[in-house]
Amino acid sequence: MRIQSLDAYHVCIPLRGRVQHASHARTDTHSIVVCCRLDDGTEGWGEGLPRSYVTGETIETAWEQFRSADWPRMLGERFSDLGEAIVVCDRIQLDAGPEPGRRDCFGNSLRCAVEIAILDAATRKCGRPLSDVTSLISETSSLRQNVSRVRYSAVLTSLSPIKAVLRGLAFRLFGFNQCKMKVGVAGADDRAAVLRVRRALGSRFNLRVDANEAWSCRELESHVSPLVPLGITSLEQPVPHGEVEGL
Repeated sequence: MRIQSLDAYHVCIPLRGRVQHASHARTDTHSIVVCCRLDDGTEGWGEGLPRSYVTGETIETAWEQFRSADWPRMLGERFSDLGEAIVVCDRIQLDAGPEPGRRDCFGNSLRCAVEIAILDAATRKCGRPLSDVTSLISETSSLRQNVSRVRYSAVLTSLSPIKAVLRGLAFRLFGFNQCKMKVGVAGADDRAAVLRVRRALGSRFNLRVDANEAWSCRELESHVSPLVPLGITSLEQPVPHGEVEGL
């Protein structure tokens, strides 16, 4: 197998409604989608979502990195199986540029899209499921599980109290058993909002919260303490990138 071409596409997907959280509000979402074509015509596809408040990237910086990368030098070697395809992916090196303050994870969205496209093509060529990739990476051994059903997670963004409760009830009706809820929006009462949703979801529902950099380390405990008795299982991105060391 050899990679014949990589093609990238900027995909703008309109949303049915306005989505808001502490760091951003959007009515559409921008993705970079990559197609990897092997020399026998087999295609694989991958997607990355550049987010300035997550990895420091934008769709524009992802495009800049894609255009400037020397893909033939990094990915031009022939590989014979899925294990060698993983080795090829390890050779990807993207120029983060000299701009001060850029995050260590800058470029991960584009790399994600390219890696998944390559691995998708390789597994299709080998007749194996994409999940087999993890079986070839020893670091995943303690995390890997074989399950008989696909697991989906729901998301609750900033909504009115009535809409949040109705959507929570709908999640239960449709058989979801886990959900991530956005918190930290200015002026919102997070404890009251999470309590309403918890009552709608039930006590056995796996409920996570995501603050999208809303708080500082100094005030973090005062915001999180009222939520802990409500049975939240994790807290995502509570502080800005510049304060991560303070955690």
